[in-house]
Amino acid sequence: MRDNSFGIAFPILGKNSDFTHFAWIGSPDIKTALSNTKRMFSDPLFADFSKKVSGLRKVVNTTMSVRIMDY
Repeated sequence: MRDNSFGIAFPILGKNSDFTHFAWIGSPDIKTALSNTKRMFSDPLFADFSKKVSGLRKVVNTTMSVRIMDY
């Protein structure tokens, strides 16, 4: 997965009332992913954004996946 891989999508199969959409951010390796996440969560702009949208969204789950093969 490339550094600039990111997106937002909605489930098509297995959809239920637990969530309406999901987002992803790609990283070349786990170390980079964890570093970028830590940096994002500590950014004052992210804290401000999270505060502003807290009534509009709820984080249901966070998952780290590792891609085994690219095509």
